[in-house]
Amino acid sequence: MNLRIASRVVFCLWVMAMLVVWAIFHDEPQCVDAHRFIRNAFNNWNYGTLYPSRIDLYADYITAIGYTNFIQLVHLCLGKIGWIQFVNMAMNVGIACEMYYVAKSFFGSTTASIALILFCLTTTNIFLPIQLVTEIPYLFLALSGFTLCVYVAKKRSGLKKHPVKSLVLLVFSGIIFAVAHTVRAVELAFVVPALALLVWSAFLGDDATAARKQRMKKATARVASVLLPYVIVLMGIGFFFKAQTGVYLTGPMTGWHNFIKVADSVNPVSTGVSPVYEPGGYAYIPSWDKYTFAERDSMYKEMSLRWLRNHPSQFLWAYVRRCVKLWGADFYYLPGLTSNVYFQYTIHQPGAEKTLLKMRLKEICYSAVWYFIFLLFIFGTVKMAKSILKNKPNALVRGSGSLFQQWNFVGGTILLFVMFLGTVGTCLFPIEIRFHYPYNWALTILGAQTLVGILTRKRIIRDNGRIEIRC
Repeated sequence: MNLRIASRVVFCLWVMAMLVVWAIFHDEPQCVDAHRFIRNAFNNWNYGTLYPSRIDLYADYITAIGYTNFIQLVHLCLGKIGWIQFVNMAMNVGIACEMYYVAKSFFGSTTASIALILFCLTTTNIFLPIQLVTEIPYLFLALSGFTLCVYVAKKRSGLKKHPVKSLVLLVFSGIIFAVAHTVRAVELAFVVPALALLVWSAFLGDDATAARKQRMKKATARVASVLLPYVIVLMGIGFFFKAQTGVYLTGPMTGWHNFIKVADSVNPVSTGVSPVYEPGGYAYIPSWDKYTFAERDSMYKEMSLRWLRNHPSQFLWAYVRRCVKLWGADFYYLPGLTSNVYFQYTIHQPGAEKTLLKMRLKEICYSAVWYFIFLLFIFGTVKMAKSILKNKPNALVRGSGSLFQQWNFVGGTILLFVMFLGTVGTCLFPIEIRFHYPYNWALTILGAQTLVGILTRKRIIRDNGRIEIRC
Protein backbone atom coordinates (compact mmCIF):
# COMPACT_ATOMS: atom_id res chain seq x y z
CA MET A 1 0.00 0.00 0.00
CA ASN A 2 1.23 3.45 -0.89
CA LEU A 3 0.89 5.37 2.37
CA ARG A 4 1.06 8.73 0.65
CA ILE A 5 -1.92 7.91 -1.58
CA ALA A 6 -3.79 6.30 1.33
CA SER A 7 -3.35 9.41 3.47
CA ARG A 8 -4.73 11.61 0.70
CA VAL A 9 -7.77 9.37 0.27
CA VAL A 10 -8.45 9.36 4.02
CA PHE A 11 -7.96 13.14 4.11
CA CYS A 12 -10.58 13.68 1.38
CA LEU A 13 -13.02 11.33 3.12
CA TRP A 14 -12.40 13.22 6.37
CA VAL A 15 -13.31 16.54 4.76
CA MET A 16 -16.49 14.96 3.38
CA ALA A 17 -17.27 13.56 6.83
CA MET A 18 -17.05 17.05 8.36
CA LEU A 19 -19.54 18.30 5.78
CA VAL A 20 -21.91 15.42 6.53
CA VAL A 21 -21.62 16.11 10.27
CA TRP A 22 -22.39 19.77 9.60
CA ALA A 23 -25.49 18.86 7.58
CA ILE A 24 -26.81 16.69 10.41
CA PHE A 25 -25.67 18.53 13.53
CA HIS A 26 -25.18 22.21 12.62
CA ASP A 27 -28.20 23.16 14.75
CA GLU A 28 -26.88 21.40 17.87
CA PRO A 29 -27.08 23.60 20.98
CA GLN A 30 -23.89 25.57 21.62
CA CYS A 31 -21.99 25.14 24.87
CA VAL A 32 -21.92 27.69 27.68
CA ASP A 33 -18.62 29.21 26.56
CA ALA A 34 -19.89 29.67 23.01
CA HIS A 35 -22.98 31.50 24.28
CA ARG A 36 -20.73 33.81 26.29
CA PHE A 37 -18.55 34.64 23.26
CA ILE A 38 -21.60 35.28 21.06
CA ARG A 39 -23.29 37.44 23.68
CA ASN A 40 -20.18 39.57 24.22
CA ALA A 41 -19.70 39.96 20.47
CA PHE A 42 -23.23 41.19 19.85
CA ASN A 43 -23.28 43.47 22.88
CA ASN A 44 -20.29 45.32 21.46
CA TRP A 45 -21.62 45.10 17.91
CA ASN A 46 -24.73 47.00 19.00
CA TYR A 47 -22.52 49.73 20.50
CA GLY A 48 -20.18 49.80 17.52
CA THR A 49 -17.10 48.87 19.58
CA LEU A 50 -14.58 46.08 19.77
CA TYR A 51 -14.66 43.73 22.75
CA PRO A 52 -13.95 44.63 25.51
CA SER A 53 -15.18 48.21 25.81
CA ARG A 54 -16.61 50.43 28.54
CA ILE A 55 -19.82 48.38 28.58
CA ASP A 56 -17.79 45.36 29.74
CA LEU A 57 -16.10 47.03 32.71
CA TYR A 58 -18.41 45.31 35.18
CA ALA A 59 -18.59 41.96 33.38
CA ASP A 60 -17.68 38.84 35.36
CA TYR A 61 -14.35 38.66 33.50
CA ILE A 62 -12.84 39.27 30.07
CA THR A 63 -12.36 36.17 27.96
CA ALA A 64 -11.27 35.29 24.40
CA ILE A 65 -10.82 38.85 23.14
CA GLY A 66 -9.56 37.82 19.72
CA TYR A 67 -12.23 35.19 19.14
CA THR A 68 -15.08 37.43 20.29
CA ASN A 69 -14.01 40.14 17.84
CA PHE A 70 -13.58 37.46 15.17
CA ILE A 71 -17.28 36.66 15.62
CA GLN A 72 -18.03 40.33 14.97
CA LEU A 73 -15.87 40.22 11.84
CA VAL A 74 -17.68 37.16 10.46
CA HIS A 75 -21.02 38.80 11.20
CA LEU A 76 -19.87 41.96 9.40
CA CYS A 77 -18.54 40.14 6.32
CA LEU A 78 -21.01 37.28 5.96
CA GLY A 79 -24.08 38.50 7.84
CA LYS A 80 -24.52 35.33 9.90
CA ILE A 81 -22.26 33.86 12.55
CA GLY A 82 -23.27 30.34 11.54
CA TRP A 83 -20.67 30.66 8.80
CA ILE A 84 -18.04 30.29 11.52
CA GLN A 85 -18.70 26.54 11.40
CA PHE A 86 -17.39 26.52 7.82
CA VAL A 87 -14.48 28.75 8.84
CA ASN A 88 -13.74 26.23 11.60
CA MET A 89 -13.70 23.44 9.02
CA ALA A 90 -11.27 25.41 6.85
CA MET A 91 -8.99 26.04 9.84
CA ASN A 92 -9.24 22.38 10.82
CA VAL A 93 -8.07 21.44 7.33
CA GLY A 94 -5.23 23.95 7.69
CA ILE A 95 -4.24 22.37 11.03
CA ALA A 96 -4.08 18.93 9.41
CA CYS A 97 -1.89 20.26 6.58
CA GLU A 98 0.43 22.06 9.01
CA MET A 99 0.73 18.94 11.13
CA TYR A 100 1.63 16.96 8.00
CA TYR A 101 4.32 19.49 7.09
CA VAL A 102 5.83 19.51 10.58
CA ALA A 103 5.82 15.70 10.72
CA LYS A 104 7.41 15.46 7.28
CA SER A 105 10.04 18.04 8.20
CA PHE A 106 11.06 16.23 11.39
CA PHE A 107 10.55 12.56 10.51
CA GLY A 108 9.82 12.13 6.80
CA SER A 109 6.84 11.53 4.54
CA THR A 110 5.97 8.09 5.92
CA THR A 111 5.49 9.38 9.45
CA ALA A 112 3.61 12.40 8.07
CA SER A 113 1.23 10.18 6.09
CA ILE A 114 0.46 7.93 9.08
CA ALA A 115 0.02 10.99 11.34
CA LEU A 116 -2.48 12.47 8.89
CA ILE A 117 -4.44 9.21 8.76
CA LEU A 118 -4.57 8.98 12.55
CA PHE A 119 -5.58 12.63 12.84
CA CYS A 120 -8.45 12.16 10.40
CA LEU A 121 -9.68 9.01 12.16
CA THR A 122 -9.85 10.73 15.57
CA THR A 123 -13.55 11.33 16.23
CA THR A 124 -13.33 14.76 17.82
CA ASN A 125 -11.45 16.16 14.81
CA ILE A 126 -14.65 15.59 12.81
CA PHE A 127 -17.18 17.03 15.26
CA LEU A 128 -15.37 19.95 16.88
CA PRO A 129 -16.02 22.55 14.09
CA ILE A 130 -19.72 22.57 15.03
CA GLN A 131 -19.05 24.34 18.33
CA LEU A 132 -18.10 28.04 18.36
CA VAL A 133 -15.29 27.71 20.89
CA THR A 134 -11.64 28.76 20.92
CA GLU A 135 -9.83 25.43 20.44
CA ILE A 136 -9.66 25.43 16.63
CA PRO A 137 -8.83 29.13 16.04
CA TYR A 138 -6.24 29.14 18.83
CA LEU A 139 -4.50 26.04 17.53
CA PHE A 140 -4.64 27.23 13.93
CA LEU A 141 -2.94 30.50 14.83
CA ALA A 142 -0.36 29.05 17.22
CA LEU A 143 0.49 26.13 14.94
CA SER A 144 0.75 28.47 11.93
CA GLY A 145 3.36 30.55 13.75
CA PHE A 146 5.16 27.39 14.84
CA THR A 147 5.11 25.94 11.30
CA LEU A 148 6.71 29.08 9.87
CA CYS A 149 9.53 28.70 12.40
CA VAL A 150 9.94 25.05 11.39
CA TYR A 151 10.15 26.11 7.74
CA VAL A 152 12.88 28.64 8.47
CA ALA A 153 14.77 26.20 10.72
CA LYS A 154 14.59 23.47 8.09
CA LYS A 155 15.70 25.70 5.22
CA ARG A 156 19.00 26.61 6.79
CA SER A 157 21.50 28.46 4.63
CA GLY A 158 24.80 27.49 6.24
CA LEU A 159 26.72 30.47 7.61
CA LYS A 160 25.32 33.00 5.18
CA LYS A 161 23.75 36.24 6.31
CA HIS A 162 20.22 35.92 7.71
CA PRO A 163 18.08 35.93 4.52
CA VAL A 164 15.36 38.50 3.98
CA LYS A 165 12.72 35.84 3.24
CA SER A 166 13.40 34.10 6.54
CA LEU A 167 13.30 37.45 8.35
CA VAL A 168 9.89 38.27 6.87
CA LEU A 169 8.49 34.83 7.72
CA LEU A 170 9.72 35.03 11.30
CA VAL A 171 8.29 38.53 11.73
CA PHE A 172 4.97 37.22 10.45
CA SER A 173 5.27 34.30 12.88
CA GLY A 174 5.72 36.70 15.81
CA ILE A 175 2.60 38.62 14.77
CA ILE A 176 0.58 35.39 14.54
CA PHE A 177 1.72 34.32 18.01
CA ALA A 178 0.57 37.69 19.38
CA VAL A 179 -2.87 37.27 17.79
CA ALA A 180 -3.09 33.74 19.22
CA HIS A 181 -2.52 35.27 22.67
CA THR A 182 -5.74 37.27 22.32
CA VAL A 183 -7.68 34.04 21.78
CA ARG A 184 -6.12 31.96 24.54
CA ALA A 185 -3.19 33.16 26.62
CA VAL A 186 -1.14 29.95 26.67
CA GLU A 187 0.63 30.48 23.34
CA LEU A 188 4.03 30.32 25.06
CA ALA A 189 3.66 26.55 24.76
CA PHE A 190 4.34 27.15 21.05
CA VAL A 191 6.52 30.25 21.19
CA VAL A 192 9.22 28.87 23.51
CA PRO A 193 9.71 25.57 21.60
CA ALA A 194 9.73 27.49 18.31
CA LEU A 195 12.50 29.77 19.56
CA ALA A 196 14.42 26.78 20.93
CA LEU A 197 14.15 25.10 17.52
CA LEU A 198 15.44 28.20 15.71
CA VAL A 199 18.45 28.45 18.03
CA TRP A 200 19.12 24.73 17.98
CA SER A 201 18.96 24.47 14.19
CA ALA A 202 21.45 27.33 13.81
CA PHE A 203 24.12 25.13 15.44
CA LEU A 204 23.29 21.81 13.79
CA GLY A 205 25.56 20.25 11.21
CA ASP A 206 28.86 21.88 12.15
CA ASP A 207 30.56 22.36 15.49
CA ALA A 208 33.62 24.13 14.13
CA THR A 209 34.88 26.71 16.61
CA ALA A 210 35.50 29.26 13.89
CA ALA A 211 31.83 29.15 12.87
CA ARG A 212 30.31 29.56 16.31
CA LYS A 213 30.34 33.34 16.40
CA GLN A 214 28.55 33.59 13.07
CA ARG A 215 26.06 30.93 14.13
CA MET A 216 25.39 32.80 17.36
CA LYS A 217 24.62 35.95 15.36
CA LYS A 218 22.30 33.93 13.16
CA ALA A 219 20.47 32.44 16.15
CA THR A 220 20.14 35.87 17.77
CA ALA A 221 18.74 37.37 14.58
CA ARG A 222 16.16 34.61 14.33
CA VAL A 223 15.00 34.97 17.92
CA ALA A 224 14.79 38.77 17.62
CA SER A 225 12.80 38.45 14.39
CA VAL A 226 10.09 36.55 16.27
CA LEU A 227 10.16 38.26 19.67
CA LEU A 228 10.24 41.91 18.58
CA PRO A 229 7.01 41.86 16.51
CA TYR A 230 5.43 39.57 19.10
CA VAL A 231 6.08 42.04 21.92
CA ILE A 232 5.32 45.14 19.84
CA VAL A 233 1.95 43.81 18.65
CA LEU A 234 0.95 42.77 22.18
CA MET A 235 1.92 46.19 23.51
CA GLY A 236 -0.10 47.84 20.76
CA ILE A 237 -3.13 45.74 21.65
CA GLY A 238 -2.66 46.57 25.31
CA PHE A 239 -2.55 50.34 24.72
CA PHE A 240 -5.53 50.15 22.37
CA PHE A 241 -7.71 48.54 25.01
CA LYS A 242 -6.37 50.84 27.71
CA ALA A 243 -7.66 53.76 25.65
CA GLN A 244 -10.98 51.97 25.16
CA THR A 245 -11.57 50.61 28.67
CA GLY A 246 -9.03 52.32 30.91
CA VAL A 247 -7.42 48.91 31.62
CA TYR A 248 -4.23 47.68 29.95
CA LEU A 249 -4.91 44.17 28.73
CA THR A 250 -3.52 42.13 25.86
CA GLY A 251 -5.65 39.01 26.13
CA PRO A 252 -8.19 37.18 28.28
CA MET A 253 -8.35 38.25 31.91
CA THR A 254 -9.65 35.08 33.54
CA GLY A 255 -6.45 33.70 35.08
CA TRP A 256 -6.81 34.55 38.76
CA HIS A 257 -10.58 34.03 38.71
CA ASN A 258 -9.95 30.50 37.45
CA PHE A 259 -6.88 29.83 39.56
CA ILE A 260 -8.67 30.44 42.85
CA LYS A 261 -11.08 27.59 42.12
CA VAL A 262 -8.32 25.31 43.43
CA ALA A 263 -9.61 26.32 46.87
CA ASP A 264 -12.78 24.32 46.13
CA SER A 265 -12.32 21.25 48.34
CA VAL A 266 -14.98 19.25 46.47
CA ASN A 267 -14.10 19.76 42.81
CA PRO A 268 -10.94 21.81 42.17
CA VAL A 269 -10.34 20.06 38.83
CA SER A 270 -13.18 20.93 36.45
CA THR A 271 -14.62 24.23 35.30
CA GLY A 272 -18.17 25.25 36.10
CA VAL A 273 -20.16 26.60 39.01
CA SER A 274 -18.36 26.37 42.34
CA PRO A 275 -19.30 27.20 45.94
CA VAL A 276 -15.88 28.81 46.34
CA TYR A 277 -17.36 31.99 44.79
CA GLU A 278 -20.60 31.86 46.75
CA PRO A 279 -21.31 33.46 50.17
CA GLY A 280 -19.17 31.68 52.74
CA GLY A 281 -16.74 30.48 50.07
CA TYR A 282 -13.04 31.34 50.13
CA ALA A 283 -13.27 33.57 47.03
CA TYR A 284 -16.57 35.25 47.83
CA ILE A 285 -16.52 38.99 47.09
CA PRO A 286 -19.31 41.00 48.77
CA SER A 287 -20.92 43.70 46.62
CA TRP A 288 -19.56 41.96 43.49
CA ASP A 289 -21.39 44.35 41.13
CA LYS A 290 -19.60 47.41 42.51
CA TYR A 291 -16.17 46.31 41.24
CA THR A 292 -14.81 46.30 37.71
CA PHE A 293 -13.38 43.10 36.22
CA ALA A 294 -9.87 44.49 36.78
CA GLU A 295 -10.53 45.24 40.46
CA ARG A 296 -11.95 41.76 41.01
CA ASP A 297 -8.98 40.23 39.19
CA SER A 298 -6.65 42.01 41.62
CA MET A 299 -8.66 40.66 44.57
CA TYR A 300 -8.54 37.12 43.17
CA LYS A 301 -4.80 37.42 42.69
CA GLU A 302 -4.29 38.34 46.34
CA MET A 303 -6.60 35.50 47.45
CA SER A 304 -4.85 32.99 45.18
CA LEU A 305 -1.33 33.80 46.37
CA ARG A 306 -2.40 33.74 50.00
CA TRP A 307 -4.16 30.39 49.57
CA LEU A 308 -1.20 28.92 47.64
CA ARG A 309 1.23 29.84 50.42
CA ASN A 310 -0.95 28.08 52.97
CA HIS A 311 -1.94 24.99 50.94
CA PRO A 312 0.91 23.99 48.59
CA SER A 313 0.31 20.24 48.94
CA GLN A 314 -3.40 20.62 48.22
CA PHE A 315 -2.55 22.56 45.07
CA LEU A 316 -0.08 19.87 43.90
CA TRP A 317 -2.66 17.13 44.40
CA ALA A 318 -5.27 19.09 42.43
CA TYR A 319 -2.64 19.73 39.75
CA VAL A 320 -1.92 16.01 39.36
CA ARG A 321 -5.63 15.23 39.10
CA ARG A 322 -6.01 17.89 36.42
CA CYS A 323 -3.19 16.37 34.37
CA VAL A 324 -4.83 12.96 34.57
CA LYS A 325 -8.19 14.33 33.49
CA LEU A 326 -6.66 16.43 30.70
CA TRP A 327 -5.11 13.38 29.03
CA GLY A 328 -7.57 10.76 30.26
CA ALA A 329 -9.82 10.62 27.21
CA ASP A 330 -10.72 12.48 24.03
CA PHE A 331 -14.41 13.32 23.90
CA TYR A 332 -16.25 16.62 24.14
CA TYR A 333 -19.28 18.23 22.61
CA LEU A 334 -20.22 15.11 20.68
CA PRO A 335 -23.91 14.68 19.84
CA GLY A 336 -25.55 12.02 21.99
CA LEU A 337 -22.82 12.17 24.62
CA THR A 338 -24.29 14.28 27.41
CA SER A 339 -22.36 13.27 30.52
CA ASN A 340 -20.95 16.39 32.13
CA VAL A 341 -20.24 18.04 35.46
CA TYR A 342 -23.97 18.53 36.10
CA PHE A 343 -24.78 14.85 35.78
CA GLN A 344 -23.46 14.18 39.27
CA TYR A 345 -26.41 16.06 40.76
CA THR A 346 -28.89 13.53 39.35
CA ILE A 347 -26.92 10.38 40.19
CA HIS A 348 -29.29 9.57 43.04
CA GLN A 349 -32.27 9.24 40.68
CA PRO A 350 -33.51 5.74 39.74
CA GLY A 351 -31.57 4.32 36.80
CA ALA A 352 -29.02 7.13 36.84
CA GLU A 353 -26.07 4.84 37.56
CA LYS A 354 -26.94 2.65 34.57
CA THR A 355 -27.25 5.71 32.36
CA LEU A 356 -23.88 7.00 33.56
CA LEU A 357 -22.28 3.61 32.79
CA LYS A 358 -23.64 3.76 29.24
CA MET A 359 -22.21 7.25 28.85
CA ARG A 360 -18.81 6.09 30.05
CA LEU A 361 -18.86 3.24 27.49
CA LYS A 362 -19.74 5.73 24.76
CA GLU A 363 -16.85 7.93 25.84
CA ILE A 364 -14.45 4.98 25.56
CA CYS A 365 -15.77 4.10 22.09
CA TYR A 366 -15.46 7.70 20.89
CA SER A 367 -11.90 7.79 22.24
CA ALA A 368 -10.78 4.43 20.77
CA VAL A 369 -8.48 5.81 18.05
CA TRP A 370 -7.11 8.45 20.40
CA TYR A 371 -6.31 5.80 23.02
CA PHE A 372 -4.39 3.88 20.34
CA ILE A 373 -2.39 7.02 19.49
CA PHE A 374 -1.79 7.75 23.17
CA LEU A 375 -0.47 4.23 23.85
CA LEU A 376 1.88 4.55 20.86
CA PHE A 377 3.08 7.87 22.26
CA ILE A 378 3.76 6.40 25.71
CA PHE A 379 5.59 3.41 24.22
CA GLY A 380 7.68 5.65 21.95
CA THR A 381 8.53 8.08 24.73
CA VAL A 382 9.72 5.27 27.00
CA LYS A 383 11.85 3.81 24.20
CA MET A 384 13.30 7.24 23.46
CA ALA A 385 14.17 7.77 27.14
CA LYS A 386 15.89 4.38 27.31
CA SER A 387 17.86 5.19 24.16
CA ILE A 388 19.00 8.52 25.61
CA LEU A 389 20.13 6.91 28.86
CA LYS A 390 21.91 4.12 27.02
CA ASN A 391 23.55 6.00 24.14
CA LYS A 392 23.95 9.45 25.72
CA PRO A 393 23.20 11.43 22.53
CA ASN A 394 25.33 14.45 23.46
CA ALA A 395 26.95 14.08 20.07
CA LEU A 396 23.61 14.82 18.44
CA VAL A 397 23.27 18.02 20.44
CA ARG A 398 26.85 19.12 19.88
CA GLY A 399 26.82 18.50 16.17
CA SER A 400 28.66 15.27 15.35
CA GLY A 401 26.96 12.54 13.38
CA SER A 402 24.72 12.99 10.37
CA LEU A 403 22.55 16.06 10.15
CA PHE A 404 19.56 13.80 9.59
CA GLN A 405 20.09 12.06 12.95
CA GLN A 406 20.43 15.42 14.69
CA TRP A 407 17.26 16.77 13.10
CA ASN A 408 15.18 13.74 14.13
CA PHE A 409 16.41 14.02 17.72
CA VAL A 410 15.67 17.74 17.79
CA GLY A 411 12.21 17.28 16.25
CA GLY A 412 11.11 14.70 18.79
CA THR A 413 12.45 16.80 21.67
CA ILE A 414 10.68 19.93 20.44
CA LEU A 415 7.32 18.16 20.09
CA LEU A 416 7.65 16.76 23.60
CA PHE A 417 8.49 20.28 24.77
CA VAL A 418 5.27 21.63 23.20
CA MET A 419 3.19 18.98 24.96
CA PHE A 420 4.98 19.50 28.27
CA LEU A 421 4.54 23.29 28.30
CA GLY A 422 0.95 23.00 27.09
CA THR A 423 0.12 20.62 29.92
CA VAL A 424 1.95 22.66 32.56
CA GLY A 425 0.26 25.91 31.53
CA THR A 426 -3.22 24.45 31.09
CA CYS A 427 -3.33 22.56 34.38
CA LEU A 428 -2.60 25.67 36.43
CA PHE A 429 -6.33 26.30 36.05
CA PRO A 430 -9.52 24.18 36.10
CA ILE A 431 -9.66 22.09 32.97
CA GLU A 432 -11.96 20.14 30.68
CA ILE A 433 -10.88 17.30 28.43
CA ARG A 434 -11.22 19.48 25.34
CA PHE A 435 -8.37 21.69 26.56
CA HIS A 436 -5.80 19.14 25.35
CA TYR A 437 -6.93 19.56 21.75
CA PRO A 438 -4.28 22.22 20.91
CA TYR A 439 -1.55 19.67 21.70
CA ASN A 440 -3.11 16.58 20.13
CA TRP A 441 -1.31 17.20 16.84
CA ALA A 442 2.09 16.76 18.54
CA LEU A 443 0.84 13.62 20.30
CA THR A 444 -0.34 12.27 16.92
CA ILE A 445 3.01 12.92 15.21
CA LEU A 446 4.98 11.21 17.97
CA GLY A 447 2.54 8.29 18.01
CA ALA A 448 2.87 7.98 14.23
CA GLN A 449 6.67 8.00 14.47
CA THR A 450 6.50 5.18 17.01
CA LEU A 451 4.22 3.18 14.71
CA VAL A 452 6.62 3.69 11.80
CA GLY A 453 9.46 2.41 13.96
CA ILE A 454 7.46 -0.70 14.92
CA LEU A 455 6.40 -1.45 11.34
CA THR A 456 9.93 -0.86 10.05
CA ARG A 457 11.47 -3.25 12.55
CA LYS A 458 8.91 -5.87 11.55
CA ARG A 459 9.74 -5.16 7.89
CA ILE A 460 6.16 -4.22 7.11
CA ILE A 461 7.56 -0.89 5.96
CA ARG A 462 10.84 -1.43 4.16
CA ASP A 463 11.58 2.21 3.40
CA ASN A 464 10.83 4.64 6.22
CA GLY A 465 10.56 7.53 3.77
CA ARG A 466 12.76 9.95 5.67
CA ILE A 467 14.13 12.96 3.81
CA GLU A 468 17.67 14.17 4.31
CA ILE A 469 17.83 17.82 5.42
CA ARG A 470 20.55 19.66 3.56
CA CYS A 471 22.83 22.10 5.29
